[in-house]
Amino acid sequence: MGTAIGTATMITINDGEPMPGSFAVEVAVIDYQSDTASKPDMAWTAVDDAGHFHAYATDGELPTLAARTRHVDCDGVHAGPVLDDVCDGYDVVDWHCRICGQEVQPERVPDRGPKQMPGRKHWHAEVVTSREITEDAVSVRIQQGGKLRFGVARPVLVSMESDGPNGVRVATRLHGDGPLGERSS
Repeated sequence: MGTAIGTATMITINDGEPMPGSFAVEVAVIDYQSDTASKPDMAWTAVDDAGHFHAYATDGELPTLAARTRHVDCDGVHAGPVLDDVCDGYDVVDWHCRICGQEVQPERVPDRGPKQMPGRKHWHAEVVTSREITEDAVSVRIQQGGKLRFGVARPVLVSMESDGPNGVRVATRLHGDGPLGERSS
């Protein structure tokens, strides 16, 4: 699980006063592998009959080709006789030169190695207050740099201790209960 930890400039609970605190976003990492995946063959180039050059750009895009999708009706080859009634067919993408319209088939290579992708995201914040947070759910705003993050959290008491003449110090963890919104502040 990957974790991005940040010290928030200020955290506001409901419509209270901003207070210093910290927060973290944890993202699960999902391992996967595909037997049918492919990726652009970055060595592929082609020149069509009109002399127009085609290749994959560094980002994997095809800037000189246009994609055209065509629908192929079900012919029973893939579904078999039992499933012919429920087969809707499938779509095929053909690539054509943006200048002359000639069909060009960009080459792809297998992409079967192990991979990772981000999975479920969880966030939490921690604050120290002078009173216990008793609500089941609270609105949380996290101000950090030029960003404002916000969401709904469920408070969990971490510790409560006497702070001498200053009263009580209550450490609370705010577990994110849904997505964490973000916008420029």
